[in-house]
Amino acid sequence: MSKDDFNIFIRVSIFGGVLLAIFYLSLQEEKNDISIILPAASFAWSIISIFWWLFLKWGWQYWPFTLLFHRPNLNGTWIGTLKSDFKEDGIQVQPRQFCIVVRQTFLSIHIKTYTSTSLGVSYGEALILDKEMGTRTLAYLYRQDSSRIRGGKSQLGGAELRLVLSIVNRLEGRYWTDSKTQGEVSLKFVSEEHVDSFDDAIMLQKNAE
Repeated sequence: MSKDDFNIFIRVSIFGGVLLAIFYLSLQEEKNDISIILPAASFAWSIISIFWWLFLKWGWQYWPFTLLFHRPNLNGTWIGTLKSDFKEDGIQVQPRQFCIVVRQTFLSIHIKTYTSTSLGVSYGEALILDKEMGTRTLAYLYRQDSSRIRGGKSQLGGAELRLVLSIVNRLEGRYWTDSKTQGEVSLKFVSEEHVDSFDDAIMLQKNAE
C-alpha cells in the first residue's frame, strides 16, 4: 500500500467512523449520557472494519468503490505476441504467441507467463500508478521453469508493461532476460478467467472470439 493509499484509508476510516458514531448517538434516548460514547465508538469501529474487509476482498474491483483508489483490475488472462532479439543459428526468431495470467487482490499481484515452450512465474511485482502522468505500469521480475526450457537452463528476467485503456484493454512494453536478450510485448485482455497452461489460454481466446 502506497503512502497516498494509506492516507485515503485513514481519512475514510475517520470520516466514516465519525458519521457512524453520530448516527448511533442519534438513535439513543439518553443523548447526554456520557456512557453511550463507548458503545457508539465500538459500533462505528465494527462497521468500518467490516467495510474494509469486504472492500479488500471484493469491493476494490467494482464501482463506486473503484473511485476511492483508482486501482486498475488486471485479473485474468491476456494474450498477444512476444518479439525477441534472440537469434538461433544466426537467424532472427519470429514473434511468438505469448500469454500472461494475472492474479490480483488489492494488496498483491502475481503473474504467470506462458509460451508454447516455457512457463514463467513472477517473484517480484509492482503496479505503478503515476497520477501526474496518467500512466499505469505493471512491472515484474520472473523466473522461467527450467523443466520447459530448451537445454534445461532456467532463466531470470523482468518486464515493464503499460496499461492502455480502450475498448479492449492492452498491456504493452518491453522485457529483458539475464541471458542478454530483450524484446517487446503486446497483449490484449481476453477473459477474467485464470488459465493454467498455454493451450488453455489459446482455447479461451478462440472461445472469446
